[in-house]
Amino acid sequence: MYGGGYIFEESKNGKPESVDSEKLERFESKIAAGEKIEPSDWMPAEYRKQLIRMIEQHAHSEIIGALPEGTWITRAPGFR
Repeated sequence: MYGGGYIFEESKNGKPESVDSEKLERFESKIAAGEKIEPSDWMPAEYRKQLIRMIEQHAHSEIIGALPEGTWITRAPGFR
């Protein structure tokens, strides 16, 4: 239903990508410390994939959520 346009390719051998344990440890310590994770920061591929999926869902709800109110705009009272 949501997010059909993933930008990630599946691994060629069907196995998940290996994760650099040092980078993963730094990433998890930043999260534990409450620091912001920027788009250019390193993050595990699965984390980035799920993050993009959540962003897609949020964008979808922002767009679709406004549609029911659209019919009321022309019926709103004026200031005349």
